[in-house]
Amino acid sequence: MSDLDQQSIKKVASLSRINDSPDVSFLEKYQRQLTSVLEYVKQLEEVDVSNVDPFSGSRTIQIDQLREDTPPLDVQQYAKTKAEIIDNFPEKNGNLLVVAGIFG
Repeated sequence: MSDLDQQSIKKVASLSRINDSPDVSFLEKYQRQLTSVLEYVKQLEEVDVSNVDPFSGSRTIQIDQLREDTPPLDVQQYAKTKAEIIDNFPEKNGNLLVVAGIFG
């Protein structure tokens, strides 16, 4: 059915934080679903895209049609808004806002 063994399925499930229970029915269902996705990706790899411009569908405007890169507020309003944000933030270190870490 698949090149994915139960240990690989458990590892992927754990890494994706989907389920940490050793329920066999869940792992079998997840294996079928993951196999289906990987088979679809395999089909996509077989499509010949050698004559397709990689950016053909992603650009709707030309480079010369872009707006000027200007701040939305004047300089004084920007400084005032920045100062208000820093003043109202619960924990700061100078002009830096201190937030909880996300990597442990």
